Amino acid sequence: MNNQESGCITSCIKLLIALGIVSLIVLLLELPSTLSFFNSRKKVEAEAEAKQYLYSMNKAQQAYYAKNSVFSNSSADLEIDLKSETTNNYRYSISVTKEAVFNDAFPKNNAFKSYTGGVFRVSYQNLDTKAPANEKSSITIICEAEKRGIIKPQLPKLEKGYPVCAKGTKEVTK
Repeated sequence: MNNQESGCITSCIKLLIALGIVSLIVLLLELPSTLSFFNSRKKVEAEAEAKQYLYSMNKAQQAYYAKNSVFSNSSADLEIDLKSETTNNYRYSISVTKEAVFNDAFPKNNAFKSYTGGVFRVSYQNLDTKAPANEKSSITIICEAEKRGIIKPQLPKLEKGYPVCAKGTKEVTK
């Protein structure tokens, strides 16, 4: 091998090393935004799971109420396919009052938001003014905590016969 070929090989090796160093620097600079993207995607997926669980629980509570004239405090009574009352990201609970049931989703870490779903017993007259006053139905709402964290949001309530989210929460629309 002559000096010219040796010099060309050395130059190529130096160029490859320089390209490798530049690529490594670019990768390190982009790493935070890449990790942020994946964390953001995980939040969206986890919170979508919580909303879907509460939507299913609310609808099942409405069906249970229509059949039994009371709300259930057990997910087993609701005959829906919930994996469990605890998932990787959320813990779910049910609390019943005489006039409503509340289905809650509490995150297992501070990265996610809490959710609460409410199903309220209402007069059919709230939904149809021509309906008899003694006929009862139910109406639902899902509320999202405005801040992230392992917090119990205030429960929604009925105002003038319609559910509204409490202070510190906002309504989730599907």
